[in-house]
Amino acid sequence: MLPRGASGDHSLHRHVVVAGVGPLTTGTSSGLVGVKVRLRPNRPSGRLKWRRWASPGYALAPRDPALQDRAEHLANLDLLRAAAVLAVYVGHLAQLFDLNQVGPLSFRLLAQGGVAIFFVHTSYVLMRTLGRLPEEDRALRFYVRRVFRIYPLSILVVSTVVLVGIPAFPTRGYQWPGWSDVISNLALVQNLTLTPSVLDPLWSLPYEVQMYLLLPLLFVGVTHPRGPAPILLWLLAVVLALVQEGTTATRLDLARYAPCFVAGVVAFARERRSTARFHWLGWPVVIALAFALRQLGLEVGWLGCLLLGTTVGRFRPVNVRWIRTSAAWIARYSYGIYLAHLIVFWIAFIRMASAPLAVRIGVCIGLSVLVPVLLYHAVEAPMIAWGVTLAGQRRSAQLTPSS
Repeated sequence: MLPRGASGDHSLHRHVVVAGVGPLTTGTSSGLVGVKVRLRPNRPSGRLKWRRWASPGYALAPRDPALQDRAEHLANLDLLRAAAVLAVYVGHLAQLFDLNQVGPLSFRLLAQGGVAIFFVHTSYVLMRTLGRLPEEDRALRFYVRRVFRIYPLSILVVSTVVLVGIPAFPTRGYQWPGWSDVISNLALVQNLTLTPSVLDPLWSLPYEVQMYLLLPLLFVGVTHPRGPAPILLWLLAVVLALVQEGTTATRLDLARYAPCFVAGVVAFARERRSTARFHWLGWPVVIALAFALRQLGLEVGWLGCLLLGTTVGRFRPVNVRWIRTSAAWIARYSYGIYLAHLIVFWIAFIRMASAPLAVRIGVCIGLSVLVPVLLYHAVEAPMIAWGVTLAGQRRSAQLTPSS
């Protein structure tokens, strides 16, 4: 299979070189960047043609239709991740201007719904990552890669907040948190030490880190021939969450979000049995329904997560180019968007409060694009590559895996 534009010239078909596999990332649904495919013409007068294809998804060799189909499926996961981070962004932006509710829509719950969907997406993608890792030392390789994925950027953000004096939310005043709180935030254990996050979006990261410890065990469970049915695991997670809500064991509140994470495990377990039968437009409807269910409460929101987990492979890929491209871009830089957007709001609307509104809006838009891109290329991608190297993961010639 060759990229479009090459099929009309058979002289170009003989030499296909996969060049420039970029650094790996979990910013996208698959955690991979695209590939540049260089076509070498046989005739000296021919021109070199470059085409970037398999957008943030799988890095594909050009003659494997099966892998191409899997990459196409990832467009829907990019859309899911993009919707999650945009919900957090819009929810916090509305709260910045004291717009907490519009009719039945709570912007606070919109942002929290985005985090819940992040949890579903993350666990699903990481279960797929575990499936691609060698069986030998699988858990250790996984943990190494996750440390290099999540900690470098979070440490940079925490350090910046503390050194510059940025409040946890732009409209609040800054207070020195104390060294114990700073250390807890650097280690991402705020829920265990019962300390506040120095920046509001950091609250969700300890739950992700702690869930990482359980994912290899869940992977073994759902892939074992005699393992428990995934839906039973989800029901068990719901029971644990309800029990935790009825106790005062605050340090165990990871259980409140277990149904969200386990919904991603359900998605992974159903992956091989799912057939993409329905029109892609149904997928945004399902995502919207998951957000709507979260508006009705945390417990009802668990059902929204399960809905996503059981339907993620049932829809054909999004085939509108601008939607696919936009979702892939947002998904790639989503971690930076998530961690940095409140800092951007603080600069644009608090520190620049005396500037004209049009200028502040322009700065907000510009920094919302520029900062995540810089963070990704300067911090995230190099650290992910280091993690892959240290974990000893070899890159496949046809499928370049990432965490």
